[in-house]
Amino acid sequence: MALECFVNVKGFCRKEKKCFPKKSVCFSTRWFWLVCSHGKSSSLRRRVLVTGAAGFIGFHVAKSLGQQGDLVVGIDNFNNYYDTNLKRLRAQVLLHQFGIALYELDITDQRSLEKLNQDYQFTHVLHLAAQAGVQYSLVNPRSYTSSNVEGFVSLLEALKNSCQSLQLDLPVVVYASSSSVYGKNKKVPFCEQDPVTSPASLYAVTKISNELLAQVYHQLYGFKLTGLRYFTVYGAWGRPDMSYFLFAEAIHEQRELFLYQTEEPVHLPIHSGIVKEPCRDFTHIKDIVKGTIAALDKGYDLEVFNLGNCYPQRISYMVECLETLLGKKALVQYRPLPMGDVPCTYADINKAQKFLGFEPQVDMKEGLKDFCEWFLRWKELKAADLLSMSL
Repeated sequence: MALECFVNVKGFCRKEKKCFPKKSVCFSTRWFWLVCSHGKSSSLRRRVLVTGAAGFIGFHVAKSLGQQGDLVVGIDNFNNYYDTNLKRLRAQVLLHQFGIALYELDITDQRSLEKLNQDYQFTHVLHLAAQAGVQYSLVNPRSYTSSNVEGFVSLLEALKNSCQSLQLDLPVVVYASSSSVYGKNKKVPFCEQDPVTSPASLYAVTKISNELLAQVYHQLYGFKLTGLRYFTVYGAWGRPDMSYFLFAEAIHEQRELFLYQTEEPVHLPIHSGIVKEPCRDFTHIKDIVKGTIAALDKGYDLEVFNLGNCYPQRISYMVECLETLLGKKALVQYRPLPMGDVPCTYADINKAQKFLGFEPQVDMKEGLKDFCEWFLRWKELKAADLLSMSL
């Protein structure tokens, strides 16, 4: 599937840039639903809003929802935190290959969100829009409070107000939390019942705030809200700021890459070993998509789930796998673990297994093979300058 989405990509890369509205709230609702429903009544199918649909996880989940027959609309603000060409290419793929419209809209724009819900009357909302990245929160903290906290409140208020005005039931809401909420916790694996009172970054604080806001909006207004604590998601169409993507680029271009070392030993119970480097519970996007859709299907009143692989790996092992897959040796330099990062993440997924039927299937070698196939194709597109023609 990683490469299937590149089919005919050269054709639509040359099309006009404005293939979806920009900051528009005049949506062609009736036309869109009729086209997407193939003549079936849209009232018989879920109507799903995906925020952050041009992002990594949003793109994959929106695509899967559309393939299984849901009526999907996406929004994204296309900020420049990383290469906007990649975000716009994802949006083009969603539109041209899966018939999913994506609107350029910021989640802090409450009025436009209210108009959007009035027009589409969503039954489900998957809220993935957020300012991502731990290290960037040290550089631009206000972008995190704006997108992650104010944006979540704006979305919930917009849904509440528009549903009240039209006397509609509130949609089921699933939102992205993060493994970062566990912060400096020493006990592993991380369990949903563990305290989240020692965050290591502002990003983690904003995600803890989301979980607290969910509690309040459930208690006050009856929202059904499920938070998903994602653990280091990787795969094709991924984020260029993530470690595996940065490592792949450095190895491919034969540049130096940096591996971090920890001051204290990191215990890996699952491997019965001790290392002095960070370890992450890398979770492939295919498994994350399944867990996320299961949460939408269940629509619990108020829950939080870990979605991880339950198998932490040394980051250096990921580099070794990439070296094999790309056929080149890494030029490694070592540095101390930076401020805001944690030594280890490790998910206890018993709760997700029980209530979501979540069972991760993709091991790292298989997942990185899928990513590298996509990555090399992506580099070819960039080298051929096909993206700058229209995106």
